[in-house]
Amino acid sequence: DMSQLSFSLGHVQSLSCKQVSFAMTHWSHVKVTASVFHKSIFQHAIIHGNRWLETKLYNCFLQAVKIQLTSFMDCDLTDTIFSQCHFSDVEFISAKMDGVIFDRCTFVNCNFDAPIRSNEAKDTTFRYCSFLDMEMTLNKLSNDTFEHCNFQTTDQQNSGLKKNSYLEFQLGALI
Repeated sequence: DMSQLSFSLGHVQSLSCKQVSFAMTHWSHVKVTASVFHKSIFQHAIIHGNRWLETKLYNCFLQAVKIQLTSFMDCDLTDTIFSQCHFSDVEFISAKMDGVIFDRCTFVNCNFDAPIRSNEAKDTTFRYCSFLDMEMTLNKLSNDTFEHCNFQTTDQQNSGLKKNSYLEFQLGALI
């Protein structure tokens, strides 16, 4: 159990964690490289100013985590669930996102650049999520599933998103 720990101003490399709880942890300005988090739980954690590089964060559960000014570059996030998380200025660069579920999350000025898909890729699912100021990156998610999401941007040309009869889109400017 790694609950209530603070990680700051450092470099973590080749860390391997399986079924570890990181409840109420604070990660500030940490570079996490070539590490593995498998079936680990992050609850009410704060991740601020971090760089996650070539790290596997798969089949994990993140709940009520606040993630700011952070990048996930070349990371494997396969089958990870993010629930009630808040992302602000976060970059998912060349991240593998097969089967990732974002449930009731908020995204502000985030970037999903060149998501990696395997041959048997499962869609990334966004359920009841809100997207603010994301007009430049939403089209990169056009093959993913959006269920009852709210898009508040200055650009209303998000027509490339996958839609079906079960989805409810609310496109519009901030009120």
